Amino acid sequence: MSTSNTAVREAPRPAVHDVRDLRETVREEIVERRESGHDVDGVAPSAEAIAAASDDELERYLDALVSALRAAGWPYDEPSGLPAIEAAQPPAGARRALAPGG
Repeated sequence: MSTSNTAVREAPRPAVHDVRDLRETVREEIVERRESGHDVDGVAPSAEAIAAASDDELERYLDALVSALRAAGWPYDEPSGLPAIEAAQPPAGARRALAPGG
């Protein structure tokens, strides 16, 4: 008689950010801001500081990260706000030429 030694596998957890976890939000915001050219070196808390922080401190970290300016020399134009985004669009004729089949 043979016995099966198969274990039940749990489905992997999706890599989804939990917006209710302020510690995770701060960590993710540090990554996001760096990837989008913001200079966060002077305001990003250490992993130890994040782990030990109160909710109020975490909120202050987030405020500082959101306020971080883009690094000098960032080579991309990334407007924010609808008027700036619209102003950065090419003229309508150029958009048609860029469209597939245009």
